[in-house]
Amino acid sequence: MKIRFSLGLLLLGLGLWGLVAAVAGPAFLLPGFLGMIAPVVLGMITVELITRQYDRDPRKVTKLMIGSFGVKMVVYALYVVLVFQIPGLSAYPFIFSFTGFFILLHILEALYFRAKFQTNS
Repeated sequence: MKIRFSLGLLLLGLGLWGLVAAVAGPAFLLPGFLGMIAPVVLGMITVELITRQYDRDPRKVTKLMIGSFGVKMVVYALYVVLVFQIPGLSAYPFIFSFTGFFILLHILEALYFRAKFQTNS
């Protein structure tokens, strides 16, 4: 059975969140989850959209990547503002989780697309 890359991102995100929460303790559960879920979900959507576009018309991929990056930045900004409205939420675990997943998932997306674009060239 072939696992889609986007599903792998979700499984990786949940696994890392669970592992860190087990080590860091219950105070990390909610802020860690909230820091993980937005980058993972937006990463999954991005991978699916760009992969489908590449399979249909590779010439339009760059435009879609630029547009999706802009949309993600707006969504991330709104998401962070909303999360900080949650009463009693620990800011530092959220910030560390969000930043870590944001960086990790963008690196993984870049590696995935590089491999996909090279093998299909």
